[in-house]
Amino acid sequence: MSERKRESNFTNAEIDLLLHLCNTNKKILENKTTNAVTWKEKILAWEKIHTQFNSTTDGPSRSIKNLRSKYDSMKKEVRKSVAKQKKYVTGTGGGPFISEVKLSPALEQLHQNIKLSSDGLICQFDSDSSHINLKSTEELDFSIMMEEIDDPSILEENILDNNSPTNPTDTIRVNFSDYNATMLQTGKPKELKSKISTDIVVDQLPTSSASLFEKLVERELNLLGKKEQEDTIEHQLRTKKLKLEIEKLELEILLLKKSTV
Repeated sequence: MSERKRESNFTNAEIDLLLHLCNTNKKILENKTTNAVTWKEKILAWEKIHTQFNSTTDGPSRSIKNLRSKYDSMKKEVRKSVAKQKKYVTGTGGGPFISEVKLSPALEQLHQNIKLSSDGLICQFDSDSSHINLKSTEELDFSIMMEEIDDPSILEENILDNNSPTNPTDTIRVNFSDYNATMLQTGKPKELKSKISTDIVVDQLPTSSASLFEKLVERELNLLGKKEQEDTIEHQLRTKKLKLEIEKLELEILLLKKSTV
């Protein structure tokens, strides 16, 4: 069994060139639809990348399989780095400090292309404070706040406002000192037992299926009468039209007879 020949490593220039060519065809390469059409498009795209790559670089000739394998390994590297950083950020504490992963500009562009598959969807209901737009402390003007506190007139005004009597109609206080558990067994008060009158116009509601059938028959008869009336009017118009045509023919016959005499 022949051993597989190991090819040389990709240089930084070759990696940048490969990522640039893949970025121009990202809509085809990162298409998740799997059918005969997309497969054919991906094959043609890799053939195009293979031709452009080998015609541009000064290094050894790379096969389509080699280019595709390198591209997939770089995507795995990006996903691994993002997952490691995400695990550290969402951790509960403890352990050594892990610095933020900084990708190269080329890999960062690749990260933007596969951001949905590498980072995943953001959970909208996981935390209440993760997406709240809070003002930073730098935006708050503490000098104005301290001036208000130091001003004795403002302090006196606030004290008077807090000590001013409130309107008894604004707040309702109930004394529950005499309340005990046995009061739950008492019956309903008279106010809750009183029935609300619900007068319904009975004439407007059908009492039975017979009344519904009578109304249906009445409506059908009305429609039939209107149709017969329309048919009668149409018949009269047609009869009048025929009479006029007959009179016209008689006049034409008379004119022909007079012309022949």
